[in-house]
Amino acid sequence: MSTTLQSLSQELTTFVEATASTIVAIAGRSQRGRGFAATGIHWRDNLIVTSAEAIPPKDSLIVTLPDQSTCRVDCIGTDPTTDIAVFKLPYDINLSPISQTTDPVAVGHFVVAVGRDSDRGIFAHLGLINSVGGPWQSLSGGDIDQFIRVDVNLRRSGAGSALVNAQGQIIGFSTFGPHRSVLAIPAKTINRVLQQLQDKGRISRGYLGLGMQPVKLPESLQQQYGLANESGIMIISVESGQAAEQAGIVLGDILVSIDKQVVQDPQEIQPFLTSQNVGKMLQIQLIRGGKLQGISVTVGER
Repeated sequence: MSTTLQSLSQELTTFVEATASTIVAIAGRSQRGRGFAATGIHWRDNLIVTSAEAIPPKDSLIVTLPDQSTCRVDCIGTDPTTDIAVFKLPYDINLSPISQTTDPVAVGHFVVAVGRDSDRGIFAHLGLINSVGGPWQSLSGGDIDQFIRVDVNLRRSGAGSALVNAQGQIIGFSTFGPHRSVLAIPAKTINRVLQQLQDKGRISRGYLGLGMQPVKLPESLQQQYGLANESGIMIISVESGQAAEQAGIVLGDILVSIDKQVVQDPQEIQPFLTSQNVGKMLQIQLIRGGKLQGISVTVGER
């Protein structure tokens, strides 16, 4: 007699097997002689996506396919800020397309991490989504469409594993966060970055051309202009020909707000320099010669 657990077990086996036909193993040694291993997913159009931090920066890599044969894949591009690397399979390699979804996920949803090892073949780990949030930025400034943390026990070689929901659809791939936590790079982020890498071979970034450091603001200035800042961002270099110089920003200026948002540390500038903001005009308040003034700057591209 079939039980609920038996049915669940069979369902899990079925969609792990279906996912396995889209999964490749990536393994080798870096230029420093250290071994590396990760899973790659055939996302679409003979394009393989994987975790950028799990593999060394190479023009091409050898991967193990589902039939245990190997082939070389050429790099289309990488975006370390979102941890996405994209490689191109040879045209004579035909892998199954993935079934992906950008539907919302929720805390408590089952998820299965499906990966491939070049020696042992396919592997899978069952877990739960234990935390969900809105869009966020990585420490290096990458825009990730949703925060998803997964309660699943992955070894280091599991980076890039497909994260599959209860419908057998891939919600994204796994990456490692702080303290060995497992995070998901969502399918929506992968699709956006993959398209840019395919079109340009790189990700456009906003750029002002400034060298900056935080500086304490005198209490007299805070009181005089009613500033919420205790600190501002002092300009210590201005790159010739770039957006900031064209707008008239000079050495010694102290930025205190951008688009009415207080800024006190150079890291707080990064959210204004996303690829979506290239060409956008920012309204900046700064202190120059002890006086508060406004200036407009159009975000450049790097």
